[in-house]
Amino acid sequence: MDWQTKYNNDAQVQRLARNFDKYVTIDWREERIANYVKEIDEIPLSQDSFESLIQSLSTGEILKTRLFSIIKNWFVLTSVAIVIGTVAALVSIITSLLDNFKEISVNYGLIVFTLVSILFGLIASTLCVIFAIDAAGSGISEVKAIIAGFNRNSFLSWRVLIIKALALPFTIASGLSVGKEGPSVHYAACIGSSIPKIIVPSLKNSPNLISEIISAASGAGVAVAFGSPIGGVLFTVEEMGGIKLSTLWKTFYTSLIAITILQWWNPFGTGQIVMFEVRYTVDWEWFEAFWFVLLGICGGIYGILVIKWNILHVYVREKFFSNRGFKFACVIEVGILCTITALLSYYNQFMRQDMAKVMGELFVACDYDTDDSNLCNDSNTLILSLAYATILRIALVAISYGCKVPCGIFVPSMAVGATFGKLIGVLLHKFGSPVNSGIYAFLGAGATLSGVTGLTATVVVIMYELTGAIKYIVPTMITVVSVRVIVAIYGNGNGGIAEQMLIFAGTPFLEVGEGCDGIVLDLMVKNVIGIDIDKEIDVEEIKSCQKKEYPVWKDHTMIGVVKHDNIDLNQMDKEFITIETGASIFTLGEIFATIGPRIVWVLQEGSLVGIVTRKDFIRYLRYMEWLEKGDVFVSEYAQQVYVSRILALYKRLI
Repeated sequence: MDWQTKYNNDAQVQRLARNFDKYVTIDWREERIANYVKEIDEIPLSQDSFESLIQSLSTGEILKTRLFSIIKNWFVLTSVAIVIGTVAALVSIITSLLDNFKEISVNYGLIVFTLVSILFGLIASTLCVIFAIDAAGSGISEVKAIIAGFNRNSFLSWRVLIIKALALPFTIASGLSVGKEGPSVHYAACIGSSIPKIIVPSLKNSPNLISEIISAASGAGVAVAFGSPIGGVLFTVEEMGGIKLSTLWKTFYTSLIAITILQWWNPFGTGQIVMFEVRYTVDWEWFEAFWFVLLGICGGIYGILVIKWNILHVYVREKFFSNRGFKFACVIEVGILCTITALLSYYNQFMRQDMAKVMGELFVACDYDTDDSNLCNDSNTLILSLAYATILRIALVAISYGCKVPCGIFVPSMAVGATFGKLIGVLLHKFGSPVNSGIYAFLGAGATLSGVTGLTATVVVIMYELTGAIKYIVPTMITVVSVRVIVAIYGNGNGGIAEQMLIFAGTPFLEVGEGCDGIVLDLMVKNVIGIDIDKEIDVEEIKSCQKKEYPVWKDHTMIGVVKHDNIDLNQMDKEFITIETGASIFTLGEIFATIGPRIVWVLQEGSLVGIVTRKDFIRYLRYMEWLEKGDVFVSEYAQQVYVSRILALYKRLI
């Protein structure tokens, strides 16, 4: 029995690819060829190509055409960046207004504070459920898949952009332990997908160029969220896979313009572009390196545990709501989460306030000789408050991230690290160590951010751009390296939360270097539907197979490929990608990841014997990993101990 049969007979394994049908595979090879042809067609040449070429060169027509194309592309990027910066500013302004209203409600007691939190959460969730369910969640995982060549137009639509931007301020102001950074990447990607198609309608048929713009826009989304343009560029490289030099330049330019526009709007009225920008003048000592490593270890453990816990809770959420016909059941869940969060947070200053403001306070370097504020002492009250905030925030992040509101995990994780780092710093100072607790809050935030996202250089640069303290690059690197060591040893090997959510959600995604032991013969589909030109061709019968393209062969030797929409042997494509049955699966993976064909045709001694699509390749890799490791996300033990109990609780509450 081949692997496809085993796969199709096991419903549990099919979860590994349950969302594949939502995405359309882009053939990067064909798109590159189409772009080259388009560029050639734009050159004004007559039938007499040689004389026309000489004339075009002498009059500068070719140079003008090329220059116009370059200007057009950079104008598109500038427009995208301006819109991203403007949307980011408006989101920040509205969030600030709602947050101020929420702070006023604190003066009216716990009940009013809780009701305001519930109201904001319900508004955000209802907007998503009624108008654009794709606006809920983070969006980073799906954008990664789209950039990698699996298109899903509905996910980057105007409707999603508008609802994401409208619902996000209400989500943040509700007090839920979720952030705006992931949603910032999503709405920026929506802008990168939508704006260019308005300015240059022909880009609708250029997925290759749109993908580069979406990559650049995603980096700009991080840049405006953190006030970190270089961090946005590195985010594109580390997280979104934008490793081409042209993409890097576009990302840097888009981030720079977006940040400039955000600065011009001055959303916080302070001249700053983030709410927790601080500057350090105190230095650090080498004896503190031990504690930096400890912060990194704890950040790594946090990332492993929270990702595991959150995915389990998402599994519970999916299982519960899939059996509910009531459309607004997930809105009720958001209301319950808001209630729990508000009730448990009201009496704690680190939980009640906006997370960005809390970090701004915690990051400040304390002068214990002159500063006697409630954050620059080592009282038992402060220690207990920090410990409570750390433990509670961890639990709330794990169960809140992924509910039906726009939600990210960057800042909530940083808030966990900030309170934990501050706690370590206060304890060290209490026992006589001459350390500055504000700096430990800063490093703790970087540790948990790295732990949950799997990012390294991006975290170091973002933390540097937030503080401007170049002397703290080394401590940040020590902390982040410690995080990565712990994750490498004790993690499941599937990266940060975005990568793990891709796999768990059954979303197609492929990176360079992916593969497994075996040969192409082990995974190819052997039943090939195609055209034998030595036989009579029944076009209607072939089209009834509903394939996108069909191979053409003569005497068992493949000679070309025809499209489903145009089965004409005179127009068949004679250039196609093939591989031998005995080639390694790693080689096939390199072909898919670097050249990017949708299909690779499998030959044996020159004869066509099978095919492998990019989606089938990913299915096979995930199936092989499942056979080797089992379900790394939801084990049988987790089903018994956590899933069954939380499901029972949900049935009582909703």
